[in-house]
Amino acid sequence: MMKQSYLTGVIEGQGYDERVKLYYGNDVQKTLLFDYWSYRFFSNEENELWINLNFGKDKFMPHAVKQLGDQIVFVPKFQNPELYYQSSGLLGLDWREYVERVAPELFVFPKQNWTDVWLSLNISLEGLSDIIEATIEDVLLLWLLSSNFHPPEPLVSFFPDYVEALASSILAEHPEHSPSVKDVLCMILNEEISLDFTSVEKAATDFIVTAYLLDKDESTKDWSALFFTHHNENNLLLAGTSVKFVMLGNTPADNK
Repeated sequence: MMKQSYLTGVIEGQGYDERVKLYYGNDVQKTLLFDYWSYRFFSNEENELWINLNFGKDKFMPHAVKQLGDQIVFVPKFQNPELYYQSSGLLGLDWREYVERVAPELFVFPKQNWTDVWLSLNISLEGLSDIIEATIEDVLLLWLLSSNFHPPEPLVSFFPDYVEALASSILAEHPEHSPSVKDVLCMILNEEISLDFTSVEKAATDFIVTAYLLDKDESTKDWSALFFTHHNENNLLLAGTSVKFVMLGNTPADNK
């Protein structure tokens, strides 16, 4: 059973010199998400609440804070790092660096933990409670990152180049299932998939489809990608959470 991960944090200093350290993990292992001056922690962009994570280094990746069922997720905002530097005074990670340094870890935790951590740090919740729902694009992005795939060749874009390379890297899947993981990737490229957010829940372990990938160093990686139910409902799997998906248009069988 996957251990529940959560946020914890500490504050050092006072006033303008106040510094925040934010961690994500469980009792066994934790990841440092942010270590910097507190005034650089949050921003509001594109009508979203963003949290600027640097993972203890000198480069930042803004993440939109979103709701997914009864959980909170951090969604990386892949954008031109030079633009982010010009607009916010912070040197930004690009998506290639993010895949190398951060993936496949996803930041998913209970809503109550979001409230508790700021209360423990004595940080005002004003504005921090205005969290909007995750979109289909948000969840698909997180699902792709969970593959931990590192492409053998430099790619121009995350969509569609990364998705195409990921689909081509799949050597095998177990158990065999329709649609397969490769089918789902192709449906994403063709915009033939939608998500049903009414049944976001923890996934069991008995009905998981694992894809085996050939990575850039010619090693193989296993990706727990899909979850299906007794009733053959299909779900994307991310950080132990299942999100039901619906196929639009032609099914894979129709295209054979």
